[in-house]
Formats: sequence, C-alpha cells, structure tokens
Amino acid sequence: MRELENAIERAVALETTDQIQIERLPKAITIDQSPATAEDGIPIPEGTCDLEEFLAKVECHLICTALKRADGNQTRAAEILKITKGSLRHKIQVLQIDPWTYRRRLPDAEA
Repeated sequence: MRELENAIERAVALETTDQIQIERLPKAITIDQSPATAEDGIPIPEGTCDLEEFLAKVECHLICTALKRADGNQTRAAEILKITKGSLRHKIQVLQIDPWTYRRRLPDAEA
C-alpha cells in the first residue's frame, strides 16, 4: 500500500493534465489493469486537492474491490493487495469499512 501511496503522490505532483495518466505510474502498479482503466487514468479533483483524503478514497476503493473479489475473505483480500492480514484489518478499521458487506450470501436451503 505504501508503494501505491508514493506512486500516486509522485504522479499527482508530476501530472500536467487533469487526470493521472497510467504511463505516469510504475509498471508494478499498472499490471493487470483493464484497457478501459488504463485509458481513463485517475481523475484529479477540480481546484485544490486534499491529498490525504484523496489517497484514503483510493485506498478504500482498492480494499473494497479486493474484499469483493475475495467474497469478504480478509486473508484472501490481503493476499490480493500484497499486505498482511493485520495491516488490512487496521485499514478496514481506520477507513470504517464493513467487510461483512462483501461476503457472498448463500441461497436459503429449502427444507
């Protein structure tokens, strides 16, 4: 996660357009990006930008996406994000994410 934060901070500082272009990010971060995401970039808000708030939103989005992909399994989500389960749990608590929201619900068994 720290690598992502540093890469975004650097990209925001160097970007001359209103969106961070995928080319401005390190290859390690852009691997497995869909073509649509790669072309769209990350929009930079109009006017001033609170970097901490912006990074928290990006981090929250990535964590929620990983939880969804892992059906709410925090161990698998941490593996997807390449962070420890403890770090993920801490970030979930700080960002006030409800991991149970991402658990796949099984259909009710009929008796």
